[in-house]
Amino acid sequence: MASLRQEVERGQATIDELHALQMRLDALRRLAHQTRVEREALPEVGVPARETLPSLLSGFAAADGRVERLSAALRQARAWDLSVRAGYDQVFGLSQGVPVVAFVTATFNPGYFWQPAADARAQEGRQAFLGDDQRHGDAQLQALVGRLRSTLAAERERLEEVQVLSRDLTAQLTTLEQLQTGKVRRFQDTVWFELAHLRAEEAYLGKHIEALGAFVEGPSP
Repeated sequence: MASLRQEVERGQATIDELHALQMRLDALRRLAHQTRVEREALPEVGVPARETLPSLLSGFAAADGRVERLSAALRQARAWDLSVRAGYDQVFGLSQGVPVVAFVTATFNPGYFWQPAADARAQEGRQAFLGDDQRHGDAQLQALVGRLRSTLAAERERLEEVQVLSRDLTAQLTTLEQLQTGKVRRFQDTVWFELAHLRAEEAYLGKHIEALGAFVEGPSP
């Protein structure tokens, strides 16, 4: 920018060329600002790279089964109850023995003997419910995985294209740096801005592909 301003002052460049360069620079700064905002908005804790969609669903099913077993154990434990109560009862002016009263109460619900069979039916019913829900979820999951795989394939293809373009512009920029005319330098600036956008896209695609691949396909060995 400083070099182009000097050329404008010397009459070697136009004010329109200066404005065009300012607009390109502003667009690049907006991209950098937007990237910082989006990165700060990302959650600090995400899905670990070792976890894939199938493993997450399997873990959910195992945890749900454990919850049902623990619930059955709690229901059976409520069939028993033991309570202890104590009190102090004294009438002043009246001769008494030890004015302490204590009660021990034990209760048992005979339904305990039928509880295991009922819990087994409840667990079977929950498994059947989860089976229907899981089959529906599996269909949605397969559709989601299909979309993610399509996105992954498209972004891998785009990354290859961007890398080819980036290498080509880098070679052009190296050649242009050897030329010192004003017009060539302004064209060199244009190439530099294009290369900056390509490198930004390449960085995004690389990280996005890595995250999608780890989530859908599992971590790479």
